[in-house]
Amino acid sequence: ISFGLFGDPTGITTTVAALIDTTSREELVMDGVITLAYNKHGEMCLFDYPGGCELKPRQLMNCAKLAKQKAVDLCDLLETALKTADEKAIQDRMMTLRALYGNQEGDDTTVPPDVDSNVPFVEMEDHPTLSHPDGLEGVQDIGKDAVTKARADAQQRNAEDEMYRKQALDYSVGHVAAKVKEDVDDPKKKQTASATLPRPPNDFGNNLIRSMLRSAQRANDIAAAAAKKSSTTAS
Repeated sequence: ISFGLFGDPTGITTTVAALIDTTSREELVMDGVITLAYNKHGEMCLFDYPGGCELKPRQLMNCAKLAKQKAVDLCDLLETALKTADEKAIQDRMMTLRALYGNQEGDDTTVPPDVDSNVPFVEMEDHPTLSHPDGLEGVQDIGKDAVTKARADAQQRNAEDEMYRKQALDYSVGHVAAKVKEDVDDPKKKQTASATLPRPPNDFGNNLIRSMLRSAQRANDIAAAAAKKSSTTAS
């Protein structure tokens, strides 16, 4: 049933106007039924009385008081039940974690909860991870080794980055460009990078002269080959 309650916005009067949009069948179903809704603080949120049966104001007040008390009690009951369920779920999760991982020293044994033996089709079994959490020592060792290896790799990468930064900012080598850092994640690239060593800065002048001589010799060879080809064509 669609309805709306409109009060005086100024608050001068307590008159409330009700706008109800119902059908004949809804009126027939709701004949003589009062609907009251309250929140957990005992505040009225909804009041619906389609009519069909005359009630005295005293009877309406009694119904409102009863609905208010029941609504508050029901809210308290639901909150208590939810809080108890949350606490039980937390305890169950903690017991499960203690049973799976146990204590790091290995001297804490988790006792499984008691189960009523009179319940049919229920059997109590001794699982090795429940009574003896030491059975997971291998798993814990593997996890510790992985963490140690990850820390060592991170330290090595930091050391390589620091060395590369110092080499790139070393101004004592003059105008010689620092070696570009390569991605050494690939084993092939890592092997190539480790095999390649930077040349001493003192050999830079000799290398430049040798490169110029090779370029001049190559230019002379090209000119001689072109002259020979042109002479052969002319003859």
